[in-house]
Amino acid sequence: MDLEAYFSFLKKVLGLIPFNIFDYIALFTFVVYVFEDAVFGIIPASISLASSLSAFFLGLIFYPVVSEVFVENFSLTKGISDALSFLLLTGFSFIIVSFSLSILKRPDATLLLNWLISWPYPQST
Repeated sequence: MDLEAYFSFLKKVLGLIPFNIFDYIALFTFVVYVFEDAVFGIIPASISLASSLSAFFLGLIFYPVVSEVFVENFSLTKGISDALSFLLLTGFSFIIVSFSLSILKRPDATLLLNWLISWPYPQST
């Protein structure tokens, strides 16, 4: 399959899906994200993807609790406190998760992981 036929096929497939402008923006962002991370390798790309997904879901799970605190203590409206709590939790959890997962990229991470695996009886070096 040559490149022109591929783009023709892709245009037909995307034409069958009722996209709006926001869907195209999300698709374009996803494609750029995939190609950008592919340049750096599988491990950093996996860490970045895992950090993004876990931060999103952690923010989604815990934002109602923080939102209630914002409503009660700071007299914010429900919509603003929901958005603010989601953004703060997602950003904070992204930093924590990406930092903790980036330890796996370090060269001495294999030593640490081997020590943790054999933890009850660490081998002497």
